[in-house]
Parts: sequence; C-alpha cells; structure tokens
Amino acid sequence: TQPDAQASEQKARRLFERAIQEGEVTVDWCSRRVNGEPFEAAIVLTRMEVSAEFFVQATVTDTTRQQEERALAAQTERLASMGLLAASVGHEINNPLTYVLASLEVMARLLARLPSDTDPQLRDELVEKTTSALDGARRITRISKVLSGFSRVGSQERCAVDLALAIASALGMAHNEIRFRAQLIEDLGLVPRVWATEGKLAQVFLNLLINACHAMEGGDSATNRLTVRTWCEGNDVFAEVRDTGPGIAAEHISLIFQPFFSTRRSGSGSGLGLSICRSILVEFGGDIRVESELGHGTRFVVRLPAWTPELEVRGLDPALAGVARPTLRGRVLIVDDEAQLRTVMQRLLKEHDVVTACSGAEACELLACDQD
Repeated sequence: TQPDAQASEQKARRLFERAIQEGEVTVDWCSRRVNGEPFEAAIVLTRMEVSAEFFVQATVTDTTRQQEERALAAQTERLASMGLLAASVGHEINNPLTYVLASLEVMARLLARLPSDTDPQLRDELVEKTTSALDGARRITRISKVLSGFSRVGSQERCAVDLALAIASALGMAHNEIRFRAQLIEDLGLVPRVWATEGKLAQVFLNLLINACHAMEGGDSATNRLTVRTWCEGNDVFAEVRDTGPGIAAEHISLIFQPFFSTRRSGSGSGLGLSICRSILVEFGGDIRVESELGHGTRFVVRLPAWTPELEVRGLDPALAGVARPTLRGRVLIVDDEAQLRTVMQRLLKEHDVVTACSGAEACELLACDQD
C-alpha cells in the first residue's frame, strides 16, 4: 500500500497505462528492500519503441539519502526559527516579570507582618489576592524558562539531563493543546539522568504530545486519556507517551518515521516530526518505537542510555556542596534601561552599596569617575 492509501499493484497499472499514453511519467514510490525495510524511491516510467513495438522502461532511484538531507535541513530551519522566536519572547517577558515578581514577594512578606488589630477579613483577602497574583507570576516565569530552553535547542552541548525536566518543559508548551482534548496522567518514576541536551529532548516530547493531542482531535476531553510515564531497565531509561485516539493502521506503522510521511490530511502537517524525533534520539544513542492498534490508541516508547560519570565533561565538586558562603559587602553597579527593574534589583541587593545606570554610556561615565 502506498502512502496515499492506494494499493501498489492497482496504482502501478494506472501509471503504466499513463506512461504508454503520455510517453513518460514520474512518480514518488514507497518500496521495500529484501529485508522488509521500506524506502522512498523516485521512479521514471518511459515508453520505448523498437521496431514498431513498444515497452515501458522503469528507472528507479533510491531517494532515502535525499529525504534525510531534506529532513535535516528542515529541522535546522525549524530550530533556528523557534530559537529566535523563543529568545525574543523570553527577553520581552523577563524584564517586566522580574520586577512584578519581586514586588509581589515583598508585598506578601509585608502583609504577613500587618498589625494584629488590622481587620482580619481585609487582611485575609489581601493575602489571598497577593498569593494568587504571585502564583500567576511564577507560572509565567516557568513558561519563560521553557522558552529559554527552546531558544538554546540548536546550540546546547550534551550533558546529564533530568528527563523529568525535559518532559515538564514539553508539557508546559503543550498545555493548551492537552487541556481541551484529554485528561493528562503523569507517572514519572525516579530515573537516572540521561546524556542529551534538554532543549532537543524537550522538542522530542513536545512533538509526541502534540501528535497525541491531534490524534484525539474532536474527542471528549473528559474521557480521552494522555499518559506520560517514565521508568528504567538496567542501563536504559524509558519514557512513553500513550493516547486513547483511533490508532494507526497496520500498513502505516512501518512508514511513520519516514520523512514527509503523514497520516493526517493533506496540508495539516509536514510529515517531518517523527523523522526528526528519531534522528535526535539516535544522536543521543537512543531509539523510539511505536505500538498501535486501530480503535485502541497509540503508544510511543523512547529509550535513552542512562548517564554515567565517564560521560561527564565538567561538573561541580561535591566537596563544595553545603559550604556556607561568607557574608560580604560589595559595591554593585546595575545597568538596565528599565527603571522599575533597577529599583527592584537595588532593593534586593540592599546589603551592598548599589550604584545604578540607565545605559551603557552612563555606566562608563560612572566607572571613569570612580577610577579618577
């Protein structure tokens, strides 16, 4: 069966008939190697005539390498665009968010110290509203951190990554997709860290989560289930993303990791997501497999090798952990074009002598005067 759901034999007959009538036909074709592995091919059918008799010549070109190169190029472009957008949005959010969050934390502490003769009902209401606003600001902070992680997706070096943090980043990005389509079930067991980059790993799980949500599109969010689970076996760490969607047809299972193959309707997906996921996981020494049955949902299982000390490039000296830092009073120069942010930072650093500047030029003048 071809990706467009046509039976190969019937489609081939129609193509041969076209080649006889039109002289030449070019088509993309899904074939299988002797070992059963599917591969993409470009086929040119040409009508040839010899001594008033004709036959059709088929020239078959394996395009697997070209497809992989196109997928990698698309991945690079996609990551670059995502990184630029995330970095821009994260920066614009962080500045105002910093002084909002700091001010709310100060307000919460001050409210706790209100005189005992303050109206209890008024004090409780103020504390409740401030706490609610503080929770909302912290939630925005978490989202901003997720964006920062994605902005570094193409540049991070591999390190020991907490799989739960990468999954949490992906869940944060996919929150709106999930809450309208399914009930989220998290079963994140205690597992070793893995050798990867958090940004790319988060991208893998974001793709799997979005795919699962779209598989349940139009379903009942009260009965649909999206399960995310982690566990370990020996030196391997596993994570699964399971949905209760309609499942994948058996004839498509072997094709879903091929570049540009998609079971969704035309125009609703590039068909690159799962191919990119597999490439990223192979890069980390892992792999991905799928289990699905029509009418019974789909389960993707990610395997990654656990991090070992031998893979660590640099780390913190455990002997320094828990060592108390001496209390020092310093002279601090704060340079920022946000007046409120300068005020908040000055308040947070009240144990030090703080000097502020609203621009680089002003800071240079202050430094020059200080040296004189």
